[in-house]
Amino acid sequence: MPSMYHQRTRSFGEGGSAPYPFFHQPQDLNGYWPPPSSPYRQYAQVPLSPQFFLHPWLNGETPRSDFLFDLASPEFSPMVYAGNGHSRLLTLEELSQPATHPPITYMRVECEAIPNWPIDVSYNPQYTSSPMSSPPPLTLGAVLGVVYHFLHQPISQELWAALDPTTINQVSKAYTRRCRAMPSREMLLRNQGVKKVDFLVSQSDFKGLVRVPGAGGLERMKLIIG
Repeated sequence: MPSMYHQRTRSFGEGGSAPYPFFHQPQDLNGYWPPPSSPYRQYAQVPLSPQFFLHPWLNGETPRSDFLFDLASPEFSPMVYAGNGHSRLLTLEELSQPATHPPITYMRVECEAIPNWPIDVSYNPQYTSSPMSSPPPLTLGAVLGVVYHFLHQPISQELWAALDPTTINQVSKAYTRRCRAMPSREMLLRNQGVKKVDFLVSQSDFKGLVRVPGAGGLERMKLIIG
């Protein structure tokens, strides 16, 4: 994860821009990005132990009320409730914690709201300046970062033209609501156009992942939003 991560306390309702810079380039994720294919994909195709656990902040079976992550935010800003009406950003140490136990190197994240856009989280050396001989285990920050960055990709004009009127109406409202949520940057956000996150419509709060058994030992996860 990027070195600009740092801890900061923030009050609920505090104005101003979010403290995490937007992920402009895939390499900001230190090699984690959903590529079309990965030379390390075979490392994940090993049957896993039945004793498999997700990080508590990723576990959608028992979502943590103290973990706050708005997928529609213009900044990557996963936060944890710190008490007394305040929240703080996750630290680099927290983001570097393993995403699962035992560790895995690949994960496919699917969401019912966007079934045609699965998110493959795996290590690809082309996106890092220091490639490793074997893929590192997925971290909490890598999973959250890839999901967020994927959802903030703009859609093509061809895809927009192929949508039905009902979907266009719903997505347009979500796009307008997302842009207006930050008045100081509204025009900038509007100029970036409709993004995949707008297809989540009114549900953009990350509520965790739920494991879906998959063929071949690959880890399939269902994204829970609210």
